[in-house]
Amino acid sequence: MPAGYVGNGPAHRDPTSVLEDGAVTVAEIQDNAVETAKIKDANVTIGKIYGSSSASANTFLKFDGTWVDPTAGGSTWVEKTGDYTATAGDKLIVDTSTAVVITLPAAATLGDEIRIIDGTGQAGGALTMDTFSGADTSRIANTYTGVTGTSSGTGTVGTFTIIVDSAGDVTSVTVVTGGSGHAVDDTITIADTVLGNGGAVDFTMDVATTSALTVNQNGLKIVGENSALSITTYRAAITLVYYNAAQGWVLAEN
Repeated sequence: MPAGYVGNGPAHRDPTSVLEDGAVTVAEIQDNAVETAKIKDANVTIGKIYGSSSASANTFLKFDGTWVDPTAGGSTWVEKTGDYTATAGDKLIVDTSTAVVITLPAAATLGDEIRIIDGTGQAGGALTMDTFSGADTSRIANTYTGVTGTSSGTGTVGTFTIIVDSAGDVTSVTVVTGGSGHAVDDTITIADTVLGNGGAVDFTMDVATTSALTVNQNGLKIVGENSALSITTYRAAITLVYYNAAQGWVLAEN
């Protein structure tokens, strides 16, 4: 008689015995027959949980069956200092001392959310200048540091080092601090009073490039438009939530 059976008549299994390996097949277990109460505590291993294969001590299981590393986005804020392709759930603090492009996911579902903050307050800061106004012989030759001015746009003007030669011509402008909120071709006016006060006309120059924080739509729309979103507002913080194909990513906060 096989091990685990008792009695003199038809074989009956001893309920206290241990089943042999392979004795019960999947086909012999009814659907929904194994209840939570029948599973021994602390005996379901990670390998028995359906999901992606990236389970580790540093990941958690999402409802959609994927394992997520919180340090890569999702539940924690992470710093980005250069171009980056976002994933749903990302919380990004961006160093905007240089131009940065955040590219949105190529695919999204209703409710996907991405948060972006201008961490350094330099989005839209001037990086380089061009289109200098002409020489003026009344402009006094010198190297002027810590120079600031006014803008034709809505940006906050930073500071510059400006070199004026003996002919009253500005030969060099170095951006020391870029300010914020500028757009390309904004005109910056520097009063002659801070360039020697020799009676020359005020000096002007245009913003050539900025440290723009750009959100690339990556094939999906942003607020109903098939175009990138440029963030130039000082210390901007936005939350993008995906709605549908027609509207794409909409602004929950801006």
